[in-house]
Amino acid sequence: MSDLTGKRVLIVIAYQDFQDHEFKPVHDYLSMLGAHIRIASSSLGTATGKFGMHVDIDLLFSDVRTEYYDALVVIGGPGAVELRENHFLTEIIHNLYTAKKIVAAICIAPTILARAGILKGKKATVWTPGPESETVQSLTSAGAKYHDQPVVIDGRIITANGPEAAHDFAHAIADKLD
Repeated sequence: MSDLTGKRVLIVIAYQDFQDHEFKPVHDYLSMLGAHIRIASSSLGTATGKFGMHVDIDLLFSDVRTEYYDALVVIGGPGAVELRENHFLTEIIHNLYTAKKIVAAICIAPTILARAGILKGKKATVWTPGPESETVQSLTSAGAKYHDQPVVIDGRIITANGPEAAHDFAHAIADKLD
């Protein structure tokens, strides 16, 4: 088991309707291993998950100092769609990717990485109701190589396709951070 003491992870969630069943396993596992975790969103206060979980937001995207973090984890859920157009989040993604840090996304959140332009030529997965879905098209039109697998790792980019993959996704992040 990894020891992540001293590692700093930024978890990004939508302020409304983040996917509780993706957030909790990732947050709890990385915390258990000793990672220092901060939660960022588009608003301060208490975010609400799709299934009613409440999470206190530590900081706004505009207040994130990317040099502080070793990894970025973007959680999916229906509310994550609003994050695609957030220029502060796009900047965070670019800065961490350029700094050779881990950038991870689950569920529909890999479409945010695609929109940010970091998936070109990379293998990735995403939640999809079918192979011709908008989420898959979002990845492939950004130059990603879609793989229909629960978790896909390509260098420092880790993507996962939904809540069922959350535990394996958390383990993959921990392995890369170790």
